[in-house]
Amino acid sequence: MNYYPACPNPDLTVGAGQHTDTGSITVLLQDGVGGLHVKVEDDNDVGQGEWLEIPPIPGALVINVGDALQV
Repeated sequence: MNYYPACPNPDLTVGAGQHTDTGSITVLLQDGVGGLHVKVEDDNDVGQGEWLEIPPIPGALVINVGDALQV
């Protein structure tokens, strides 16, 4: 697994912009920092969905299904 320690000065960091995971499955081990957002769209949306912040649960595993497994 790949793990990056918390940045001592997060105001100077640049994160990944909005994107989809192009692989099949991504496993994230959550910590207390957070930062995971999920875009929720309904059937009538045309790319205008709402971004929801996912509250971190320290020690929880988040399983993201990537583009390769989407139907």
